[in-house]
Amino acid sequence: MSGTDGLIVTLPLGPDEALHWWRVDDGVITRRGQDEDVRDAAGLPSASPSERIMALVPTELTYVSWLSFPDLRPRQAEGAARIEAARRGIGGTEHNHAATRALEDGDGHVLAATIAPAALSGGLAHLQALGIDPEYVTPLGLLVAPDHEGWIEAEIGGERFLRSDRAIMPAEPKLVAAIAGEIKPLVLNDQETDAALEIGFADPPLNLRQGRFAKRRRIQTFGKREWQLIAATLALAILATLLIALVTLAKYSIGESQENARALAAARTVVPGAPDLDGAERELDRRLIASGGGASFGAATAALFQTVRSVPDVTVRRIAYAPDGTLSATLASPQAEQLNQVLVPLQANLGYVLTQAPHEGAQGETVIDITVRAP
Repeated sequence: MSGTDGLIVTLPLGPDEALHWWRVDDGVITRRGQDEDVRDAAGLPSASPSERIMALVPTELTYVSWLSFPDLRPRQAEGAARIEAARRGIGGTEHNHAATRALEDGDGHVLAATIAPAALSGGLAHLQALGIDPEYVTPLGLLVAPDHEGWIEAEIGGERFLRSDRAIMPAEPKLVAAIAGEIKPLVLNDQETDAALEIGFADPPLNLRQGRFAKRRRIQTFGKREWQLIAATLALAILATLLIALVTLAKYSIGESQENARALAAARTVVPGAPDLDGAERELDRRLIASGGGASFGAATAALFQTVRSVPDVTVRRIAYAPDGTLSATLASPQAEQLNQVLVPLQANLGYVLTQAPHEGAQGETVIDITVRAP
């Protein structure tokens, strides 16, 4: 068992619904209930931000399928399966939200599930109104491991369903007779169902919160120690930049050797033992680059962070400065349009020269690697 703490709750089908919930502590279900006010009943107000929240989607709202793309890499197979699953759903791609997960079987198999966007957005909105914003939204039937020799019947959150190796459906007699015929499923008891919930909570088999439904990450703030480190780095950058300017001015001015001597003396307060102005400038530049700065560090970095702060839900995952004057960074956002709101002002309004390489993140978010150079 993973030792994960948190809450499992059913995704509401409508307002004022008494939701089923399970409280998980150290990977084990410790409490359960069915209440309208899940937060108070489950003790969620005291939960720490690190605790996991999973919402279970009724079988009737999702269609689960297994697709195969043996010639594609896992990430490519997930993308292809997402398009194919949405196309196969009722109404086509415009009326289906698809989520995928490549299976680690070496055969290119991908687990896919589709749901009507309105059903998912409505259920999430109801939960968020209760103060619950789940990281994972999972089709309920996927939590039960299949029986490769037949069918399994289980009940979770008041819903009975059937699961086979490649099918999940509500346990309605007419539907079962039409699809599975005269079957005798293996019925799970309460202890076996709880075990399935605990395993699925520790390692969710599929997350419907992908693409535009991916959970938005909160922007992390710096603590006192981080701000002190940033202040020290900026102070060094400012001092080194001023000294570089002084050295450069002394080199190319028409002043006498006395001015050169004064400039070299000032540089040696930071770079002891510098043989001459050229050596002092090279060493100062090396130190500044090592600390994350450079000749255009301040302006380019300030411009990048100013535009990022003006656009919600855009985060900076990496930032670096190269000796050739190039500032590089990795940005992430749930939607590509939000990243464009950062890049366009940098290029069109501030005149910076950009290169960009977008790709999809691990949770379905849009990630882009960029470089920023002064014109």
